[in-house]
Amino acid sequence: IKDKSVSMFIDNIKYHIETVDDTIPKYIINLEIKASITENPKNISNKTIEKEIKNMILMQFQSTFTKGLEIKSDIFNLSEKAYRFKPQTWTVDKLNSITEHSIKKFNIHVFIKDEGAKK
Repeated sequence: IKDKSVSMFIDNIKYHIETVDDTIPKYIINLEIKASITENPKNISNKTIEKEIKNMILMQFQSTFTKGLEIKSDIFNLSEKAYRFKPQTWTVDKLNSITEHSIKKFNIHVFIKDEGAKK
């Protein structure tokens, strides 16, 4: 986190994608992130760091998702989940109709397991 002088690395990311029944499939994306702080010279609170991580990941996800829509691509392969687990629910056209409204909810949970070096 450049403006806060915090250095960290992500140890593990687990994700789960839920498909919500609707006229077209909508998705709930759940991320569990485990991270370790390597440097925190300004002693920023873990709560602030977690909030910053959530914002950064959400912005990166939205940017990538939007770029995928621009080239008419399901960049995160969301429609595969809907097809694999509920193939009779939607037609192929509805499965392929990914829009900016296809993501119903995006849940990010951050767990900082190591606080690293502080001043």
